[in-house]
Amino acid sequence: MRKFGIILVISKQPTEIRAWIISDQKRGHENQSRALLGELNKIIPVQTEVLSLSKGAFFKKLVRVCQKREQRPDLIVGAGHRTHGKILWAKRWLKTKGVVIMKPSLPLRCFDLCLIPDHDETPSLRAKTNVFFTKGVMNLVQPSLVENRKKVLVLLGGSSKEYRFNDEQVVDQVKKISEATECPVLLTNSRRTPKSFLRKVNEQLAQVEFFPWDQVSPEWLPFQMSQAIEIWVTKDSASMVYEALSSGARVGLIDPGEQLKKGRVSQGLAKLVESGNFILLNENEGPQDSSRKVLPLQEAQRAAHYLKQNWFS
Repeated sequence: MRKFGIILVISKQPTEIRAWIISDQKRGHENQSRALLGELNKIIPVQTEVLSLSKGAFFKKLVRVCQKREQRPDLIVGAGHRTHGKILWAKRWLKTKGVVIMKPSLPLRCFDLCLIPDHDETPSLRAKTNVFFTKGVMNLVQPSLVENRKKVLVLLGGSSKEYRFNDEQVVDQVKKISEATECPVLLTNSRRTPKSFLRKVNEQLAQVEFFPWDQVSPEWLPFQMSQAIEIWVTKDSASMVYEALSSGARVGLIDPGEQLKKGRVSQGLAKLVESGNFILLNENEGPQDSSRKVLPLQEAQRAAHYLKQNWFS
């Protein structure tokens, strides 16, 4: 008679994850990596170290780990083309997981996971098992817990590859926004906003409080987003649009002017418009449907749960 035994395998969840952020020193890129690991840290403790590509910090660190003078990371994350090769180097030398944020310049198979905004989605990408799509760009903005928000925030970009900024057109839209609310309206610009528009702010938008981008602290914008009941953003500023959508405020789009071409980013925003994610600015009547319920985007959280479920359970 045969005797049968049972082998019980217990998967032990790691108590802490060591992660590297490979940084090209562009704040927007680094913030995407920080957003992902920040959300992962809420699920399981993550010890994060940022390695800049300047001054050889990355390669010095890589040598120390290869010499076993320091512990290897469990996870390496980066955003921006300059980080892709470094992620691949570290992944191969240290036998660890490599995550790239945004569509990489190297073949997808080089990375364990690619977190790609859905405006870059194609049928061939959908077929890949190492691709996770996010709605737009991940960011550090958290849904606000502030009740009775009583501000309207207006965020302006400027001319870009897809749009030519039109001062008068934008001024007219900001006027309509300010006339349709009893809340104070705060406006801030960006480095791309034409100087000619700034003169019109003083001349034609006296009812709006203006805060120049280069005269506020880095904390100013996240704080104001947390206080705003509505946030209006020019269509050329895709990253600010997705930050606004993550805040839980009602979000509207401002037409910055003539559209020079239809790129992937503007097509992604068009899909969100069709889905009813934005307040509409009627040409004659001002903002429409500004009382509807908004569910904030939480894409970094979604991606972090995917990592936890697939790699660290």
